[in-house]
Amino acid sequence: MKWCRAGVFEKILIKAREYYRKRNSQNIWYAFDTLLKKGPFAQFGGANPTDRSKQGVKQALLVDRKGAPLFVYLTAANVHDSKTLEPIINQLRRSKRVRIIAVDSAFDVKHLCSICADKKIVLLTNLRCSKNKRIYKSLHCWIIERSLGWLVWFKGLKICWAKTLILHLAFLQFAVSIRLFKMGGIFV
Repeated sequence: MKWCRAGVFEKILIKAREYYRKRNSQNIWYAFDTLLKKGPFAQFGGANPTDRSKQGVKQALLVDRKGAPLFVYLTAANVHDSKTLEPIINQLRRSKRVRIIAVDSAFDVKHLCSICADKKIVLLTNLRCSKNKRIYKSLHCWIIERSLGWLVWFKGLKICWAKTLILHLAFLQFAVSIRLFKMGGIFV
């Protein structure tokens, strides 16, 4: 808990992200999605809408085209998906190049589009079925699903048993850091 409060795991994630970006700096395409997880003891959790209102948490992840998890966010399970993207966009630096973030239709919100436009980000959403709109499926949208699956492999961290937000987020940041170091070539 001392390491969590001191921000050690966040610093490890920042170093892992910097290390990975030095070797993969040309990326402009990203994907974002959320994953509902059990959190029976999570004091910050909420009623999981897909698991009979049991206590749960929602993990949000931003990945690049290779599936490297660059940013994570954690909230209660009953928070709408569109509210999880804004904190991650606020962490992104303003770029000279236009970047693309592929998301599903839950993120098709005007407020998010205006925030992204300020940072030169195109929010590419899968449009909802409508007679007036053309249905668009973004390429490589499966990459985010694969990356979320990679995080499930870290069962040894026992993230679901964390009681506090800071501890759960620290475990998640540590798992993402390990994945980034592996993709950067440190752990083979």
